[in-house]
Amino acid sequence: MFYPTKLLIASSLVLLSDRGGFWDPDSLSSSTEEMTDGDFLPVSFDEMENKRVLLLVHGYDNTADEALEHYQTVQKSLDPFDLYVVMIGFLWPGYDIGDDYFKAEKNTQTLAPRLQSYLQGLSQKTSSFDILAHSMGNRLVLEALRLSSNANPIVRNFYSLAAAVGDKDIEIGHPFYGSALQCQHLLIFHSDRDDVLKYD
Repeated sequence: MFYPTKLLIASSLVLLSDRGGFWDPDSLSSSTEEMTDGDFLPVSFDEMENKRVLLLVHGYDNTADEALEHYQTVQKSLDPFDLYVVMIGFLWPGYDIGDDYFKAEKNTQTLAPRLQSYLQGLSQKTSSFDILAHSMGNRLVLEALRLSSNANPIVRNFYSLAAAVGDKDIEIGHPFYGSALQCQHLLIFHSDRDDVLKYD
């Protein structure tokens, strides 16, 4: 089995994966798996109870090494501020070859029910629950939140970085308006210098 070279560096992260064999960016697992301190375990919310939690979701075209490196960078940057007790790095099959973009986009719809269940569980256990997503990872989160119909938001802060969705998609009457209502705060970060997303 393949193990990312950055695994030991990022071992203090709780990892959640819907990738085949936990690490393969091009295949979908039959169920979500969790890895804590190097051990593969069934997904559990017990360790999250009454804790401040941040879920990290990578975008399209990330190897396991790259995703873990990004998650470690976020973790090291935020740790000194004591904002979160637990950080969860989520791995999903977003592919890592340029011409598989639309396959990755399809996976966001396939995985939405799984992720929605996990988001719901986290919101019920944690004292506060935030999400930071990049690129197509935002589409995955929004697809999952769209399946929620809670009267109250289940996410406190959703930090959306360079989202791979249209600029009107969270407005009234558009696909992800209901998703936005599942967040207390939706903070969107983008750049006009992005050669792809500036046309959305």
